[in-house]
Amino acid sequence: MTTIIGTDFDNPDVARLYAEAPETELAAYRAFLDAHPAKRLVIDDLAWHYLDTGGEGPPVLAPSGGLGVPEASWRTLVHLREAGYRVIAPENPTVTTMAALTEGLAGILRHEGIASAHFLGGSFGGMVGQVFVRRYPALTRSLILSHTPAPQPERNETAERYVRGMHVLPEKVLIWFMGRRLLRLLPEDTPALALTVAQVRDVIRHRATKAWVLSALRCVVDFNRQVFTPEDLAAWPGKLLILMTAGDPTTPDPVREALATLYPDAQVHLFEDTGHATALLQSSAYYAVIDAFLESADRVG
Repeated sequence: MTTIIGTDFDNPDVARLYAEAPETELAAYRAFLDAHPAKRLVIDDLAWHYLDTGGEGPPVLAPSGGLGVPEASWRTLVHLREAGYRVIAPENPTVTTMAALTEGLAGILRHEGIASAHFLGGSFGGMVGQVFVRRYPALTRSLILSHTPAPQPERNETAERYVRGMHVLPEKVLIWFMGRRLLRLLPEDTPALALTVAQVRDVIRHRATKAWVLSALRCVVDFNRQVFTPEDLAAWPGKLLILMTAGDPTTPDPVREALATLYPDAQVHLFEDTGHATALLQSSAYYAVIDAFLESADRVG
């Protein structure tokens, strides 16, 4: 990334991207950013930047999804903070393996003095969560996987050719292409989604780099190389929640079935008609399921 967490509203080109966002929502977003300046931690010469909502409540680790920046999930962070949780939400750094990503996340928790945390992983963050719980089960109090797949090794030959092809593209073309793919995951553009659309365009036009985009793609390839079995978590005492949506283009029926099969003891909740954007389109129902799960996981813990 060319800059760290946050939106540069002093840049007129950036500010124009947010001109169509509802004023009340935009004010709340700006207030959230002002109240939560990014923290910085260097681990093995790599700088990690993350948001910390603070507080004394149970900790939740919420790594970024495909957009790579935690403020994209600011509504969820606000909800969890108001529900009494302390949320640690890192930005995705430029690394190329899931091992490097999970090592950094574990390092942040240890730096913050957190012995274990609930893990909330959506989309790309859900891939990270599946690796994290296996590498650091003692740090994982519970695991929430939202709109994410299990490893798909059968896709890797094609994916590796895809990454090689992306590597030769000029930076601006590559970043534009990735932004287009991300925007296509959202439903039809409406005023209710204007702020989210602006965030995607902000990151793509003003913050993303070729190296960062390629690193994210390589991490997905590395995730699909993982070999998981239903027995992996037999000794892990935590609870697991899977959130999925019928019609999500990133997790069609066979992908959702494979994930549920991989985690036979998980609680599974299926939403309808919200694609990859349930947290935006059915936020009350989405948060209600998460809240009930976290409360039950804390009682067990």
